[in-house]
Amino acid sequence: MWHKIVAGFKRGRNEQRWQHINLTEVSDNIHETRQFMRIHWSGVLFWLTADIELRKRGKSSLDQALKLLRNCCEEQSMSAEEIASKLDELTNENIFVALFDKYRKSYSTPEFASILNDLGVKHNKWTGDISFNNDAPFASIRKQIYQR
Repeated sequence: MWHKIVAGFKRGRNEQRWQHINLTEVSDNIHETRQFMRIHWSGVLFWLTADIELRKRGKSSLDQALKLLRNCCEEQSMSAEEIASKLDELTNENIFVALFDKYRKSYSTPEFASILNDLGVKHNKWTGDISFNNDAPFASIRKQIYQR
């Protein structure tokens, strides 16, 4: 799983032809920009970052937050901004709207190396191997995210 995530983040980062346009504009014009990797992997990073933030605060996880959203709003049509706002409301946190604003205004896939490092995910750029540092600040969160 982590190998695929790291490889995907790199693919997203490597799509730089439209770096003069923020993610919202790139996404709104996807048929022209064709920045599928940048859009997709920015989204994956958004959700991973939100999950980490929730877990760091010890109150919830992304899984729980999305269940709350489904329970209250499954039949509603909501914009991305409305979803972010509702998730903040449901979790009693200020995570989703701030993160959404940061990502939608970004001109490339947001930085991910420090997040992976804090989780204790190490990628060997020469061999492509993934290893784990169980002494990393958020190694326990990494383990919570991926439980068999």
